[in-house]
Amino acid sequence: MMVPPIPKTKVCTKCGELKNISEFYTHPTGADGFTARCKECLRKKVAVYAKENPEKVRASVARSRNKNPEIYRAFRKKYEHNNPEKVAASKLRYRNRDSSKEEKKKCVARWRTKNRDHFNKLSSGYSKKIVESMPDHYIAMTLKIPVGCVTPDLLEMKRAQLKVTRSIRAKQHRGANS
Repeated sequence: MMVPPIPKTKVCTKCGELKNISEFYTHPTGADGFTARCKECLRKKVAVYAKENPEKVRASVARSRNKNPEIYRAFRKKYEHNNPEKVAASKLRYRNRDSSKEEKKKCVARWRTKNRDHFNKLSSGYSKKIVESMPDHYIAMTLKIPVGCVTPDLLEMKRAQLKVTRSIRAKQHRGANS
């Protein structure tokens, strides 16, 4: 099978202009191996579609991101490496998005209300895990006793007390936000 030579120019079916072949995307099913419309016309078409269908585009991007997380992670890393000033400015804007602590608390409360199931799943068992992983010197510090003077039994009793206390606080917190 003989492959036809790649043309040097082509006419866009949308704008009708004769353009260099580099102004067209490659396309496996195109007669000449390129798209019928030039890159500029296709970009405009995609922009119009995105403006008219923001929910569909968001859903499509989310599906793609979930299907290929490593590609998006690599893209993000490359962007952060190449644009440190923009990233720093973005982080600063994020940190300063709410001017007061009260506004930040309201923002967090709105998120927790909107994502209650997700928040409860995250927070359930979190306090218990934290207490279990607390080092002995921290437990001794809560007892206000030097580490060398605390017996293993006393450490375990204090750890159990902290678990119960944190569990009660978490239940009260969830009850207050209901």
